[in-house]
Amino acid sequence: MRKRGVLMFLVLSLIFPIGIFAKTPTASVSKPAPTPVAYDLPYPGILPDHPLYFLKTIRDKIVDLFTSNPEKRVEFLLLMADKRLVMGRLLMEKENEELARSTISKGEKYFLRATEELVLLRKRNLESGDRLRERLRTAYKKHEEVVGGKWKDIDQLLMQIEQNLR
Repeated sequence: MRKRGVLMFLVLSLIFPIGIFAKTPTASVSKPAPTPVAYDLPYPGILPDHPLYFLKTIRDKIVDLFTSNPEKRVEFLLLMADKRLVMGRLLMEKENEELARSTISKGEKYFLRATEELVLLRKRNLESGDRLRERLRTAYKKHEEVVGGKWKDIDQLLMQIEQNLR
């Protein structure tokens, strides 16, 4: 009896399938999401809210002081700017907005110094100036993508950076 019931159920299921239909999507016009800039940001290490962060800042100042090669200096300043950007983003996720703003602002000041060094490098007509300029332009787009429009003082720094990259 039980086998007959199961068999009957299977036969009826094949003859009269129960259809479940998904709702057809309606055509909607929306703006496409802006494509993210293909620029990888570095790992920031310890954040400014860590008790040993002061050691990191001392190390960075020493490295900055002893970097004499103009190309290496631009690369170092860009690295510091990128790290500060990531630190600020992580601090925002931790809801520490004031420290995030300060950290990002310091990073953009590093970026501004990098563009000023690039201007000096290009005046010396060194070949690496064009390569570094393109790298800084890509980094600028990434910084603008992450920070753009959040704080007026940082936006002013970004405008100065853009002027130096022309």
